[in-house]
Amino acid sequence: NGDNIFQKIRYWANFVKHPKSFIFVHHPDYIFSGIESIEENDNNIIIDNKFVEDYYKQDDDKQKEKLQRILGNKQNVIVNFPNFEEITEKFCKAYNNFINMIIENPVYKYKLSSNCVIEDYWQDDENS
Repeated sequence: NGDNIFQKIRYWANFVKHPKSFIFVHHPDYIFSGIESIEENDNNIIIDNKFVEDYYKQDDDKQKEKLQRILGNKQNVIVNFPNFEEITEKFCKAYNNFINMIIENPVYKYKLSSNCVIEDYWQDDENS
């Protein structure tokens, strides 16, 4: 699901770390969602959340070929980065929810306590 903030961050990290055919783009423009707007133009190729989800979530040879056709030797490419403040807020909220889910669920606590190196961690937390 594209609404999952952890996945969205992973897709963008893959784009930045493994740009694939993006390295063949000439002079791309970079903007930040919510801060700048894109001039609508049918000639523009916009790399946004949907684009990175489609082409940077897995390493697929068919997708690589398609990406090469889309980006290879292009000049009209705009990278529309997500709003970093919004992503940070969503990440912190999701992270806190994840931690609370683990701490408040006795099944998770038991499973982690029986398999983690520091077995006293959960007991110390309960006594404080």
